[in-house]
Amino acid sequence: DPSSIAQTLLAAAAAGVAVGAHVSYPDLVGFGRRAMAVSPSELRWDVAYQLGALDGLARLAGTAVRYVKAHGALYHRLATDGDAAEAVVSAVTDFDRSLALLCAPGSALAGAAVLAGMTVVGEAFADRAYLPNGELDRVQSLRNQVEWEKQQKRDQEWLAGARPDDDFLVAACGE
Repeated sequence: DPSSIAQTLLAAAAAGVAVGAHVSYPDLVGFGRRAMAVSPSELRWDVAYQLGALDGLARLAGTAVRYVKAHGALYHRLATDGDAAEAVVSAVTDFDRSLALLCAPGSALAGAAVLAGMTVVGEAFADRAYLPNGELDRVQSLRNQVEWEKQQKRDQEWLAGARPDDDFLVAACGE
């Protein structure tokens, strides 16, 4: 709701924290975690709407939106769906080309964003399992020490392969 978002934005502004738009499907009950059959055209408008709403509230709170990140089921779709990825990139670049895009390296979204000349920040989740192709494993979570140790080794290998000028965000999603 706008009031809760405004309070969060005011706190972020006071703390000097960067604000990002975590765009998702319009799935309020499922918190964006349920896949929806949304065409690329509809998706473009949904993302533009979310950016506009957050930007307006951020301005009133004395801050600005600095980056965009897909959330939930939309995040998973954008890993492989090039048409949807292009729709999201189009919405973001038409809204504000200076916004950075946080996404999985090697995803369809990262590829579309690079082609559009956007600033792309690769991200990885330290507490999530990955498939061999680099996609998040939607089923397996890291539930025991052996899984954590395997994931830590994969994280270290992934980061070791990064170039010094790459931008990365490694996050724990806390699920």
